[in-house]
Amino acid sequence: MTRLRSITGIIVLCLFVVSCNRQHNIYTLEGTIDSGSNDSIIVAGFDYRFERTDTIRPVDGKFVYTVQVDTITPLFLFYTDGSQDIVFAEKDITSTLHKTDSTKFSIINGGKTNNELTTFRNEVESDTTFEQIIARIDTFITHNPFSEAIPYLIYEYMVRQNKASVAQLNSVMNKMSGLLQDHQFILDLNTNKKAVGGSASFISRVTVTDTANIKTQFNQISDHGYQAVCVWASWHEQSDNARKQFYALRDSFPDKALIFTTLSIDTNFDRWKNTVDKDSLNLIEYCDQTGWNSKIVTTPGINKLPAYLLLTGQEHITAVCYSIDDLKYTIKDRVPNRDDD
Repeated sequence: MTRLRSITGIIVLCLFVVSCNRQHNIYTLEGTIDSGSNDSIIVAGFDYRFERTDTIRPVDGKFVYTVQVDTITPLFLFYTDGSQDIVFAEKDITSTLHKTDSTKFSIINGGKTNNELTTFRNEVESDTTFEQIIARIDTFITHNPFSEAIPYLIYEYMVRQNKASVAQLNSVMNKMSGLLQDHQFILDLNTNKKAVGGSASFISRVTVTDTANIKTQFNQISDHGYQAVCVWASWHEQSDNARKQFYALRDSFPDKALIFTTLSIDTNFDRWKNTVDKDSLNLIEYCDQTGWNSKIVTTPGINKLPAYLLLTGQEHITAVCYSIDDLKYTIKDRVPNRDDD
C-alpha cells in the first residue's frame, strides 16, 4: 500500500510539473485597432523558427494573442488592408500593439527587441534621404550587434522600401554578429542579391483570394520555399492557355523543391472563379483583384500576359520569364533538387 501511494504521488507530481511547464515560455500580444476592425489578422514567421500560420480574430478592434516560444521569434502580422507589422515574441513577456492607420507602423512596446525597433522607427522618421537611413542602421548595428531586429531593419528599410546596392547591403551586414549571419532572411539575401544586378526585388504586402473567397498573404503560400508562378487573367485567352501549359510543366520537375501556383489579375472575382471551376487543374490558384496595380505585376515590371515568376524564400523574385521554355531553363538552372536542401 505504501509503495502504491508513492507511485501515485510521483505520477501526481509529474502531472503537476508538466502542467506548470506548459505555462512557461508564453508570449502575449495585446492589440488595439483604432478602426475597430474585426477583420482577421494572419500571423506568420519571418524565419523558420515559427513553423505554422495562425489567425487572430479581433472583436471590436481588440485582441489578445498568445504563443509559446523558446527563443526570440519574429512574427509578421498581415492585415486585410494590405499593411503589415512585425512583433518579436519573447517568452514570458507581454507586449502591446496600437494600430492607428494603414499607412503607418503600429506602436509596439514590451520586450527588449520590440522596444529597440520602436525607438529606431521614431528616430528614422526625421531622416529625409536613403543615405541617412543606411547610416542609422549602421549605427544601430554597431551599438546592438546581436539584436534580432537587424535582419528586419535590412528587409524593411534597405530591401522593401528602397533598392539598396550590393555594396550598401554588404556594408551593414558585415557588421552583424555571426549568429545573425545565419538568419534565414540574411542567408537568402546573400544567395540572391548578386543575381538581380545590384538591387533586390521583393514582393510584400500582397493579399490574394482563393476560390473559396478566403484571403491570405501571397508570400505565405510557398512556406518560404521556391515557387513558380503563372500570372494570367481569364479575359486574356493566350494567358489562359498558358496556365494550362504551366500545369503540365509541374510533372517535368518531380525532384525539384518548388511548388506551382497560378495568380490571376482579374478584377471580376466571379468571372475568374467560374473559369477556374470550369477546368480545374488541381493547382493552387489565387486571384489578386487589384488587376494591373497588383504588386506582383508592378514590382518586377510585368507589362504583358502571360508572365512567369520564380520566387525563392522571403518573397524574393529571382527571375521573370515570358515563355514556358524560358521558365523551364530557369527552373533547371536555379532551383535545387529536394535531396540538395
